Amino acid sequence: MSQKYGTILVIDAYEGSYGQIGNFCPLLYTLDTPISGKGHDGSLATLVRLSGLCDPLLFHHLDTPPPPTYDHGKDRIDYSFVSSDILDSVVWSGIFPYNTLFLNDHTAAYIDINATILFQENTPAIEPPSCRGLQLFDPRITSKYRSKLQTQIDYHKLSDKVHALQEAAEQNKWDQSLIAQYEAVDGIAMHKAEDVTTAKISEKDNESNDEVSEKGK
Repeated sequence: MSQKYGTILVIDAYEGSYGQIGNFCPLLYTLDTPISGKGHDGSLATLVRLSGLCDPLLFHHLDTPPPPTYDHGKDRIDYSFVSSDILDSVVWSGIFPYNTLFLNDHTAAYIDINATILFQENTPAIEPPSCRGLQLFDPRITSKYRSKLQTQIDYHKLSDKVHALQEAAEQNKWDQSLIAQYEAVDGIAMHKAEDVTTAKISEKDNESNDEVSEKGK
């Protein structure tokens, strides 16, 4: 089955390209030999032209020149290029003001892609990360966690299950039932092990720990 690939190039190019056309000099591709050509001037504009890439920002903001994206210069030097077959799926693009999302001497930029157009399906929702109870600064808790986790791994033979899931993925046999098994692996071992880490340390445990520390001095 033939597959079609598009390209998205996100780059801090350290040079401007607005208003530049670039050279078109087709290069012969060879696997083991570096590609060179007299007409290639090494500029970003030439790279974009040779690669058939498009700049969505220029399509969405026709009447406004792109602003500088580096506060120590006057040019836009940060880009998100896409191949022409992807351009129709990019519904909007833009550049945020400095320090809008984070403190940096570069601006943040984005492209908004319609997944239904690009992938012919909706992308899954991004789930929030689950809270983990493991506290790495307390050796008593981490020791209990490792011990409980290893017990769960051995008892449920999770290493064999993980190996079987990996083989199924490599053989393109992945389906909803295997996704459920994959998610269960985390629930079986790690969540049960974390029940140990969320248990409160009693004063007696603290006193015992202090006594051990005193004897060790």
